[in-house]
Amino acid sequence: MSNPVFAGLQLTGSSAALASIQRCLGEVKRALAADQREQQRRQQRWGDLPKDPFAKAAHGPILHEGGAARILANYPTRAAREQRGGKVEFSARVTPEGRATDCRVTQSSGQPDLDEAACAGVERYLRFDPATNNNGEPIESEYSSSVNYNTKTL
Repeated sequence: MSNPVFAGLQLTGSSAALASIQRCLGEVKRALAADQREQQRRQQRWGDLPKDPFAKAAHGPILHEGGAARILANYPTRAAREQRGGKVEFSARVTPEGRATDCRVTQSSGQPDLDEAACAGVERYLRFDPATNNNGEPIESEYSSSVNYNTKTL
């Protein structure tokens, strides 16, 4: 056969076979070492990135019980005294640790003190099982809901 791969493997004795195998093993070891160095370089440069940074949430954040009641229990005193209520719609970022941050009012109640109290309460009291990606890793996500301040429930 005139195949160049097999041409290098034609041996004339056991010492020639051993030398050829040792040469081949040397090349494999060098290639493996180069591959390992490349993997280490990539790990050092990109190791803190998630396995798939573009993975969508496999499930969104899951709200723990009790947080919403604590927000309502901290009804702004002046608004309660003046019998003012309203619905505050909000959106917040949920961290991979399950904390609500960066709350913003998306639909105001028309009462600035209620709007401020709602977002302050969201960030202080709401806790979540964080969203996860398809790899099962916790990821940042968004959570939107509303707080309905109603003086009849005081």
